[in-house]
Order: sequence, then C-alpha cells, then structure tokens
Amino acid sequence: MAQRPISIFVQATHSGIIDDNESYNCDRGFLDRPHARRVLPAGLFRPAYAGLFGCILETQPTGHVFGATELIHPGFETELCVRLGRGLEGEVTLEQVRAAVDVIHPSFEIIETRGDPVKQIPVALADNAQQRSVVVGAPVPLAPAMALDLVTARVQLNGQEVATGLGSAVLDHPLNSITWLAGKLGQYGRRLRPGDIIMTGSFVRQFPLGPGDVAVAEFSGIGRVEVRIAKV
Repeated sequence: MAQRPISIFVQATHSGIIDDNESYNCDRGFLDRPHARRVLPAGLFRPAYAGLFGCILETQPTGHVFGATELIHPGFETELCVRLGRGLEGEVTLEQVRAAVDVIHPSFEIIETRGDPVKQIPVALADNAQQRSVVVGAPVPLAPAMALDLVTARVQLNGQEVATGLGSAVLDHPLNSITWLAGKLGQYGRRLRPGDIIMTGSFVRQFPLGPGDVAVAEFSGIGRVEVRIAKV
C-alpha cells in the first residue's frame, strides 16, 4: 500500500516560507555518508542539490516494475546519471569534472509529488526534492569524443513518442550540473567523493506515471532505460 503524503509542506514557518539555505541545512547531516547526491533540472529556475539517502533512495535496474499503489503521485524525469571515479571539491572546471567521471548511465529519476513543489521550492528541497528512486540502464564510459550537450534523448510513454530533448537543455551541458554541485557543497565544507552518483538534470519536462504505464528513453550514443508501473 502506498504511504500517505508526508506533512512537511506547510503554509509558513516561524519566519514565513523557509529559504534555500534553511532547506539545505535539512540535508547537510547526510552529506558525510557514502550516499548518492543529485542536481535538480533547470525547470526549478536554479540548480539545487539534495542528498539521496537510504530511506528514500533506491537504485533499480532498467525494466523495473513498481507496484500500482507503491508510489505517491509518481512521475519521471529523463536524465544522465554520472558515477564519479575521482573526488571533486570546491570550484572546478568542466574539464576537471569530465576527467573525474567514471561511467554514465541512461536513467529515469522516479519522483513523487508530495505537496506543492512549485510554490514552496525550498520546502521541496528539504523534502529531498520529490526524489524517490533512480532507474538506470547499462553504464558506458565517457569517451573523449562524446559530446554530452549534443546527446539526444527520445522519450516514449506507452509506445508513443512524447518528447525529444538535447543535453544542452541541462545548464548548457549536463556536466555543468556537477561543477555547480561541487562548488555548492564546498560552501558547506563538503566534497564529492569517488563513487558518488549524480543525477545531472532532465533533458525534457517531467511526465506523470500511472498504473499500467511503460516509459522508455533512448539516449543517442549512450543507451536505453525503461520503467513500468503495474496495472494492479
């Protein structure tokens, strides 16, 4: 049975709606643990990060089937998932990020809509920014000639193509998300570690998922990822 939506979304705090720094403070306690981290897509008007920790994060292989009532108002975002082979700290260049990448996965970020993330973005960040699960396809190395900003993602929902997007839709280049994240974590005395998994941001808009739905994304030169929701 699906959980009830949690009650973190409120009309006000002691000083009104919380700001970004207050919301980041809710996640900072987890940043020293060996868990994955993510970057939100530009659709939230600015990059942001949220720690993905054990009670929320689960990584599933391509083709995974979620139960019909397992998720709370689910949806998906179409992203490249990056695993680091080297650590990164503070202000870094795109070239340094590229050299730190171990492998890339075609992936779906599976989200749950818990409250109103548009009107209360900082509260959404404190709630781990809708994160529920990550579904990943087969890993591929980042070849020197691979231009991630020119990668095309074609998204199908129930056999119908619903969107096409370029990697340049993600802050002009998906790895720019990681340069931002390394700098942001540095402001809190944290760093990206070898083995960290980073969701770099969605190539296209978010789509809802319902019972019986099948979503597939093909990333040119990288691979394919698929997720399903059971009918019953």
